[in-house]
Amino acid sequence: MRFQLLDAGVPIGSFSAYVKMALWKDVWVASGSINRGTLLPEAKLERQRMDIIKNRRDLWDGNPSDSRFWFQEVISPGRLIYARSVGMKPVVRRGGLVKAVVTNGSLTVSANVKVLEDGAPGDVVRVQNLVTRKELIGEVVDENTVKIRNL
Repeated sequence: MRFQLLDAGVPIGSFSAYVKMALWKDVWVASGSINRGTLLPEAKLERQRMDIIKNRRDLWDGNPSDSRFWFQEVISPGRLIYARSVGMKPVVRRGGLVKAVVTNGSLTVSANVKVLEDGAPGDVVRVQNLVTRKELIGEVVDENTVKIRNL
């Protein structure tokens, strides 16, 4: 670090000093190997106090007992848990059948569709109409329903 000393506004001199910085935070760390698809309550996690000054990615800071979430990648023991590693568990699976709902004012139309990609509530997924084979885009509402965006 370079700094300048002043005495009543008059510069005395410029100096250098070695400074070591640290940013300590309680973070979640895998205490055992975690496979992709493992639910949070089943994972072996522990809280550790670590220096994260060199960390460039967002760390996950959620509740490890929330069973709505799962691991989206393999985590080796001792590794930090990043936000991108944890996601909501999909409720619709690729290849599954759900009801697609289209609403326009007071008119509601529904049809059975095939899901083309996994999705959790709130995710946008592609679906295919079983009769016309037309591909549509919709938002996952629950495990049985996808709300189709305006056509």
